[in-house]
Amino acid sequence: MSRSGSSTPEKIEAARAALADCLAGVEAAVEDLRPSDLFVERASVVETPVFRHRLQNRVLMVAVSLQRLEDGARRLLKRLGQDTRSFEKALRSSIPIRVTRRLANSWKHGLGGQHGNATCLNGVLFVRRADGFLDASGHERVHVLGMLVADANDRAFASSTLLSSAVQQWGALLQPVLSDAPAWAERVFPAPKGPIVALPQGVKAIVPLGATVVFALPDQVQQTMTAPCRLRLTARSTGPQARVRSPRPVNAGVRRLERAVNRG
Repeated sequence: MSRSGSSTPEKIEAARAALADCLAGVEAAVEDLRPSDLFVERASVVETPVFRHRLQNRVLMVAVSLQRLEDGARRLLKRLGQDTRSFEKALRSSIPIRVTRRLANSWKHGLGGQHGNATCLNGVLFVRRADGFLDASGHERVHVLGMLVADANDRAFASSTLLSSAVQQWGALLQPVLSDAPAWAERVFPAPKGPIVALPQGVKAIVPLGATVVFALPDQVQQTMTAPCRLRLTARSTGPQARVRSPRPVNAGVRRLERAVNRG
């Protein structure tokens, strides 16, 4: 609904500045997620709790920063006297935005907490090279892609794909009230420079250097990685007496994912 109220130009500009500050917060959080020391690492380090928490905290900070855009955008729309119903509809219809919101809320309130949130980070996603990608001391290294975001309703996503899609959709959504929002989105997550190669499930291929590979997780992997989230939703709907297993350890999720991908 719209609220024109008695907004003055000063109040409108204050709301616009507050929203722009939220955009800067997202950009800063994404920059913290990009350091090179996080994305090429020894294979033995990737499955340690310390590494997982370092990466998890940075992914979650991006999610929380993106969630803050919602209140900032609502405030500006109300100051401008615009109807917010189409904005709320756009939020609900965007899978990346709603999953990112649920991820932030699940972190703050716990799985099955406020509004039945059931979204979690369930494993580190990494790629092993056939040659072992050894460092100077002979230890295997891997390329870290991010984390697996598991959602009870919308299934599983790579964190990098989910967050970049959410940023791009926020850029388009905010353009009517912040003309530079699309440029902000492009700056935060630039489009891939090389070719984009889409691989069907089960296909093994050699791709050109610098290519971006797009593929869907196998259905079995999707089911396995989202099972803890679905269990939490079931517990919430059946009452506090329901017996629910805790989510399986993240490292176990990593190993299951790796085995499934190798079989594929």
